[in-house]
Amino acid sequence: MSKTGILKPSGASSKPSNKVQFRVPSGLKTTLSEYVKGQDNRLYEETVSLLRDYDVVDEDLLQLLKEVRSVVSILDRRVKFFVHVFLLIPWAHRAGSVVDEYQGFLLDLLTAHNYYIDISFEILIKTFRNVDPDAVEDDPVPSAHERKVSANVHKVLQDILRVIPLSMEILIEHCKTQYPYVRRPAREQELYLGNLLTIMKYQPSLQSELLGVIISKMIHLDVNSPFDEIEAMEEEEDDDEVSPASVDDLDATSTVTSLMGGPLVRRIGGTGIRHPLANTLDRKMVRFLSYISSECIKKRVTREDQGVKSFHIEALEELYLPTLVHQDEMEDSNQLPCQSGDKEVDWARCKSLFVDLKDVFSRLVLPTHGSHHVQFLMFYVAAGGIQDTKSDGKGQQWVKLAGSFVSLLWGKASSPNSAPVERVAALSYLASFLARSKLLPVSILKTTLSDMCHWIHSYIGRQEYTENGALTRECENRNHSVFNSACHAVFYVIAFRHMFLSKTSQDIQFLQSLNLSRVVTTALNPLKTCPANIAKRFVSVVTSLQLAYCATVMEANARETIPVESSSTMFAALPVIASYFPFDRFVLTRSDCFISPLFLQYQGQEEKESPEDEDISEDEDGDDFLDEGPCNVSRRVRDVSMSEVYGTSPGLMDLS
Repeated sequence: MSKTGILKPSGASSKPSNKVQFRVPSGLKTTLSEYVKGQDNRLYEETVSLLRDYDVVDEDLLQLLKEVRSVVSILDRRVKFFVHVFLLIPWAHRAGSVVDEYQGFLLDLLTAHNYYIDISFEILIKTFRNVDPDAVEDDPVPSAHERKVSANVHKVLQDILRVIPLSMEILIEHCKTQYPYVRRPAREQELYLGNLLTIMKYQPSLQSELLGVIISKMIHLDVNSPFDEIEAMEEEEDDDEVSPASVDDLDATSTVTSLMGGPLVRRIGGTGIRHPLANTLDRKMVRFLSYISSECIKKRVTREDQGVKSFHIEALEELYLPTLVHQDEMEDSNQLPCQSGDKEVDWARCKSLFVDLKDVFSRLVLPTHGSHHVQFLMFYVAAGGIQDTKSDGKGQQWVKLAGSFVSLLWGKASSPNSAPVERVAALSYLASFLARSKLLPVSILKTTLSDMCHWIHSYIGRQEYTENGALTRECENRNHSVFNSACHAVFYVIAFRHMFLSKTSQDIQFLQSLNLSRVVTTALNPLKTCPANIAKRFVSVVTSLQLAYCATVMEANARETIPVESSSTMFAALPVIASYFPFDRFVLTRSDCFISPLFLQYQGQEEKESPEDEDISEDEDGDDFLDEGPCNVSRRVRDVSMSEVYGTSPGLMDLS
């Protein structure tokens, strides 16, 4: 039988090979037919071996594809080994005619024999991890080779999902199993993430499940990148590259301080951080946030950008990001920052993405202990990262997203059907969001504080009318964790946002309506379990605003240090509950540009003071009431030094 050579050994272009080069029979249709009939196994086995061991050039692969496509009807389970080997031939990077023929063959094969869907999806999804060996590792934009391969694979995936809709479940399963391991190179994980986001673009019905896959993998990176490890590595770099004198010159947007005056973390201008897992997470955060921006904001696409846009991944410098606005220029916290250029938001797409993000946040992020950065994906959307500068100057559309997120958190926190640990976590997220969301309207802030205080007062009322009014330390520890967390959340928000809540006499009246005096003097004594610096700052604020007098409670708590013995256990003084405010720190350098414009830094005092304010002496404990009327109180709120505030919350850091 005559044979025509269609294969060349791999590496033949660089080195001459001394191996014998086998040739595939020209009559491939005859070979497969005879094998199916059981007449000739030798040619079939030889063909499979050659396809497995040698590279096929484009011209010969095109001819081979046409022959195989003509016999799709006989490619059943009896020749599955041949089909598997044939599907493994690299094709997505080849010439257009080869790609078109391969896509047609694969669609014909899966339509005729749907049991090959599993292996086909496995091979196709694995292609998403193939990194261009010539690409620069830190380049945020995929190379031309990577874009070409991804675009070709997505085209055939889209056709398969359209023709065989029931294959979606198999696709999701392979997206999970093929996801790169957390310690794989950052570019490989970033490329794979970008491809999953692209699937969401043309198959919106898979959006919720794919978001779950993506965020669950990002959580694995996040929980294994604790702040102390990141800071330790960055501190080593600072010792090598930054002199002590230059540290003071770094501005607030280029440094971040750890708990209780810890080491500084350098912002390296988008070049990444030294912690490998945190660096990978940072790159994936940029990719995800870029996707959200590009999906929700309508922008013009130039012809030069078409290649990148078809892959739905943008370079960081291509994004329209809001710029920081100085606080003096904002009359209220609900003012929008200046925007760079006009942009129009696709609110239907934005709301769809927000709903699925909120669901994934509720299922995966909220119950996770030790998450540091992944929750800022939700923060970005809910805090005003997507805004319309054309049709709505006050951003009422995104305010609805913020309100929905706040409602989700407060709904979980106030629901008796939720587990206490989940309710405490929801309160921590709620307090941190209310404090840190720079553009959050004061109306939402006040409404949420009012709801929280109403719940707290109802809880106090129920406890006061119980048969056994005496509260033991064991009871305080075990049965009132949600109540204590709710009180701490109120203390934290009022201490952090008091300058926004005390500008006018109406604001002071609102704070008075919260009846904070009853909260701090109740027998449940939430100030005792509150971290000392948070309690101290809160007491200073409410005392200055004449909202409550807390000195007696604070002094009594400070004196109560004698252990108390029960029948079986020795109880020391009630321990302080560790507070966790998940939106208080963001140390990733690349993706920080998305978060910084939306992130409110702590402000201890008004920047402008009247001359007479400078002469006012302030008591160390902040127990003196001011003489001014309510409408002027906010201007003279005692400014406690930063060393006194928020021991467990890095939002108000001890810099002394």
